[in-house]
Amino acid sequence: MCITDRPRDAHVDGPPGTLGAVEPVAFAGAPSGVEVDGDVVAHTWGTETLLTVTGLPAGDPFTVVVVGDDGREYESGTFLGTDVEIDCSLNAGVLREDVAAVEIRGADGADIAVAEVPAVDA
Repeated sequence: MCITDRPRDAHVDGPPGTLGAVEPVAFAGAPSGVEVDGDVVAHTWGTETLLTVTGLPAGDPFTVVVVGDDGREYESGTFLGTDVEIDCSLNAGVLREDVAAVEIRGADGADIAVAEVPAVDA
């Protein structure tokens, strides 16, 4: 679901992997003029990725992939670039404790930006 005015205030505090806690992640590698801000949220049913993105070409498709610590990829959703700020909430069917990275990819499959996700202490 992509919306324009989603509050991102964490209502739950705790270390990485805490159910419901909003964990900021830093995206690297974005092309010049593209800004990506993101968070992940642990849920009992999987991992939510919250994104704010600007500067991607309008109309171009992008895919968000959550990568497990075993290298397995879980598609989290897709969106189109726009001339305005994109604010998206996407979901992947992998538990937060098993997530190693979040990747935004272009239509050709190449990484646009990648965020390494902190390990969850057992």
